[in-house]
Amino acid sequence: LFLKTKGISYNDDDFDDRGLLTRNAAFQKGLEWNDLNSIMSIQSFNLGVANESNNLYPCMQAATINGMNLEMLYHLAMYDPKLIYQQVQSFETEPPRKQTRNV
Repeated sequence: LFLKTKGISYNDDDFDDRGLLTRNAAFQKGLEWNDLNSIMSIQSFNLGVANESNNLYPCMQAATINGMNLEMLYHLAMYDPKLIYQQVQSFETEPPRKQTRNV
């Protein structure tokens, strides 16, 4: 697997116990979609599972990174469209929040 890693440095925290690049590290390093897609096919990144530490799904987690490529966010979101549907459904089923007014 060849990744376009020119100028990207990795440290031990970027890899899990099995020596695989973590999902968060892949986002933080700014890998392109083709590279991330290659990693996902080899390492079996599960894009339908929320991160245990922050409860964000991959497309949400990637959106929190400054300078994240819009193409990457689109591909992450479209990788599992039912996830987006479920998120929208959860917003629609929540009771409306009580509006407060400043007096």
